[in-house]
Amino acid sequence: MANRGKGPARPLDGNIIVSCRFRPLNEKEKEKSMELNVEFPSDGKTVVINQQFEGFGQQRFNFDFVFPPSTEQKIVYETTAKQIVDAVMEGFNGTVFAYGQTSSGKTFTMAGPDIYDEQLKGIIPRMVFTVFDRISKSEEMEFLVKVGFCEIYNEKIKDLIDPTRKDLKVSEDKARGVYIAGLSEHYVDSGEGLLKFMDLGQANREVAFTNMNAGSSRSHSIFITTINQKSSIDFSEKTGKLFLVDLAGSEKVGKTGATGKTLEEAKNINKSLTCLGKVIMSLTDGSSTHVPYRDSKLTRVLQDSLGGNSKTALIITCSPSPYNESETISTLRFGIRAKAIKNKPKVNKEFTVAELKIMLARAEVAIMQKDKRIQELEDLLKKHNIALPTEGSTDQRAEEEENEMLKELKETKDNLNVEYEKNEKFQAEISELQMSFDTLNETLKNIKMKNEELDELVKYNEEQLESSNETNKTLEMELNQIINEKSDLEKRIENLIFELETVKNSKQEIQTPIIRKETSEIISIESEMDKFKSLESKILQIEDVLKSKLSSADDPTKIRELFIQSLIQERRMIDEHIFQKFLENYFSEVERLNSQVSQSNSKYQKVMNQLSSDQKKLKNDLERERFQVENLTFLYNKLSNEKTNFRIEQQLSKKKIEKLLDIQKEQNEEIESLKLNLDELTSQLSAKALEVVEMNQKDEPTPTIYSNVRKPIKGGSKFLTGVVGSDIRNVKFFQNFLKTTGD
Repeated sequence: MANRGKGPARPLDGNIIVSCRFRPLNEKEKEKSMELNVEFPSDGKTVVINQQFEGFGQQRFNFDFVFPPSTEQKIVYETTAKQIVDAVMEGFNGTVFAYGQTSSGKTFTMAGPDIYDEQLKGIIPRMVFTVFDRISKSEEMEFLVKVGFCEIYNEKIKDLIDPTRKDLKVSEDKARGVYIAGLSEHYVDSGEGLLKFMDLGQANREVAFTNMNAGSSRSHSIFITTINQKSSIDFSEKTGKLFLVDLAGSEKVGKTGATGKTLEEAKNINKSLTCLGKVIMSLTDGSSTHVPYRDSKLTRVLQDSLGGNSKTALIITCSPSPYNESETISTLRFGIRAKAIKNKPKVNKEFTVAELKIMLARAEVAIMQKDKRIQELEDLLKKHNIALPTEGSTDQRAEEEENEMLKELKETKDNLNVEYEKNEKFQAEISELQMSFDTLNETLKNIKMKNEELDELVKYNEEQLESSNETNKTLEMELNQIINEKSDLEKRIENLIFELETVKNSKQEIQTPIIRKETSEIISIESEMDKFKSLESKILQIEDVLKSKLSSADDPTKIRELFIQSLIQERRMIDEHIFQKFLENYFSEVERLNSQVSQSNSKYQKVMNQLSSDQKKLKNDLERERFQVENLTFLYNKLSNEKTNFRIEQQLSKKKIEKLLDIQKEQNEEIESLKLNLDELTSQLSAKALEVVEMNQKDEPTPTIYSNVRKPIKGGSKFLTGVVGSDIRNVKFFQNFLKTTGD
C-alpha cells in the first residue's frame, strides 16, 4: 500500500501535473464513523467516491497520481515534486502547490511536522537536499542560490524572514516577470543554511485554533528559491525559480466554529481561493478572453505558474471521511479542472558577451566552410565544362526574390494594420481597466477605513471582554441567588399543597358530623312525632272512655266536660310548645352549621386563589430563571472558548519568541565569525592588491564585490561554501580601486 501511486513520472510537457493525496482519519472523524467513503483501484491514478450525502452511486476521478492514506512522504516527493526541482536546475521556472479543505494535510505535505525528521519531512526540506546534491555533481558550473519566504494574510503580503516588511506589492517587468517588490532575498551556500530560513519563516506564520484543526494555517505561504548557474566553459547563464506554495484551506464556518478574527480570516481565505478557481475556469473553458489574475494577490503572484512560463505540479489533499464528503468532491473537481491548464515553460537563459562572441566565431567558421564549399563546387563545374549561372539569370532570380519580399512586406503591412486596430481596442480596454482600477483604489481606501474602524471595534471588544469577567462573577452570584430563591419557592409550594390538603380534609371533617347530627335529629324528631301521635291516640281513647262513662252516669255535669276539654287543650298546648321549641333549636343549629360550612368554603376558595397566584408567580420566576441560566451558559461557553484561544495564541507566541531568540543567538555568533573572516580576508586582499600594483598588470574592470551577501558555490569536486566571491574578482576590484585612487 505504501508504494501505491508511485510510477514513472509523467513527461514534463505544458500541462499541470495533478496528484491527489488522502490522509488517514483523524480523531474527530473516528468519533463520527470509522467508515471510509473512498476506494483506490490498483492503477494508482484513480479514486472512487461512494457518495452518501451528495447523492447516490459512485464517482470516479482520474489524475496523474493518486496516493492513499498509507503513502509515505518520500514517495509523494519523488513522484510529483522532484521532477519539478530537476526542471528548475535546468533553468525552468517551477511551482509545486497544495490545495484542499482545512485540516486535509496541505502543510503536512509541503513542510511536514518536523523538517529535520527523515521520514516525516515534507516537500520543501527534501527539495533543499535535492538542489545541493545536484550542485555537488555539476563539475563545470558555478551556482548562486537565494531564498525568500512570504505569506498572503488577509490579502496583504508579509515577509516571513523579515517580518518588518509588510503589505508588499506585486510588480511585473519583462526581465523578471511577475515578482514581489521589497521581498527580502538571502543567499545561502548549504542545505542547513536554507532550512534555517525556512524554520524562521514557519515560526512567523499566522496560525489559529479551530474546531477542525488546532494549528490551522490562516495564510497562504510561498517559499521562493532562485538558482542561478554559470558555465565555466562557455560562460552561459541560466536562472530557475522554484515556488513552493502551501495554500490555506477552504473553510465551512459551521464546521470550524470560526468567530471574530478567525471568521474574518476565513472570509479572506475563501475569497482568494474563489479567485483562484475563477482563474482556472477562465484558463480551461476555451471561451474566456480575459483571465482575472488581478482579482487577488494569490492569483497575481501565481500568474506564471498558471498558464505562463512555468512547469507546475498541483497536489490536492482530501479527507476519506463521509463527514467531509462535499468538500472532498469539490476539491477533486478543482483538480480535474486544473489538469486541463496548459503552461508555456521555457529555459530562462541569458547570453553573455563571451557567449555571444563564441556564437559569432562559430557562425564565421560556418560561413567560411560554406564559402569554401561553394568555391569547390564552382571549380568542379568548370572542370566539367558546365557553365556557371550568368549575372542575368542571377538578376532575374534576385528580382523574383525581391518581388516575393515585397509581397511578404505588403502582407506584413496589412497584418501590422490589423494589429494596430487590435492595439487601439486594447488601449480602450486598458483605459476602462484604469478607470476600474481607480474605482478599486477608492474601494480599497474605504476598506482600509473600515479596517481601522474594525481595529477600534476590536479594542472596544477587548475592553468589553475585561468587563465581562466582572459581569461573569456578578452573574454567578445572581445565579446562586436565583437557585436559592428557587429552592425557597419550591418549599413554599410544598407548604401550600400541604395546607390545601389540610383544608380539604377539614371541610370533610366539618361536613360529616353536621350531616350525622342532622340525620340523628331528624330521626329523633320522627320518634317524638310518633310518640306524640301515640299519646294523642291514647288521649282520644281516654276521652272516649270518659265520654262513655259520663254518658252512662245519671247526673252528667258540664263542669266535668269542660274540665276534660281543658285538660286536653292544655295537653295539646304543652305538646305544641315543646315541638315548637325543638324546631327552633333544630333550625338554629342548622343555620349555625351552614354558616360554618360557608366560612369553610370561603377559606378554601381563598387558599385556592392564593395557591393559583403563587403558582403563576413561581412559573414566571422559573421561566426568568431558565432564561438567565441559558444566558449565563452562553456567556460561560463564549468566555471559555476565548480563554482557550488566548492560551493557544500565548503558547504559540512563546514558542515563536524562543525560536527567534535561538536564531538571533546563532546569527550573532555567525556575524562575529564573519567579522573575523572579513578582517582576515581584507588583510589578505590588501596584500594581494599591493602585489598587483607592484606588478603593474592591467585587467578588465569587474563588478562591485558582493561582500558577505552573495555566495557563489563551485559545483562538483570544487563544491565550496565561500563567504564572498572568488579571490580573482576581489583582486580585480582592489586593482581598479587602487588605480582610481592613484589617478
